Amino acid sequence: MSVNRQDSRVFGSLHMAQIYPIDLTRHPSPFHGGWNPLQPSNDEIQRMCNAVRNEVQIYERRIFQVFRAVQYRTQVLSWTTHFIKVYVGGNEFVHVKVHKDIEKNVHLICYVSGKTGSAPIMYF
Repeated sequence: MSVNRQDSRVFGSLHMAQIYPIDLTRHPSPFHGGWNPLQPSNDEIQRMCNAVRNEVQIYERRIFQVFRAVQYRTQVLSWTTHFIKVYVGGNEFVHVKVHKDIEKNVHLICYVSGKTGSAPIMYF
């Protein structure tokens, strides 16, 4: 079957929402690679932070008196990546990017230090 140029222009102007309508209230992150909404920390997220705390302290060359998860977002690909805002004392926060594999092992991917409480969790 061939498509003439006029047909392809019409198809090219369609948006994904017109082709695949999705109820975003039921599916907050409908597309592969999408972000889930910002959520308050829970025990599972704190356990992940505890697992990577020593590694972050080694890279930062200092000991944190506090290392408390505050908020997080997830990004789902073939795995789930957690972007976590961690309170480390004073007015300072660290954003950590953590991966939990199928075997439940937690891996620090990277982190960003020197953040404030008002800094949004962004992709890094």
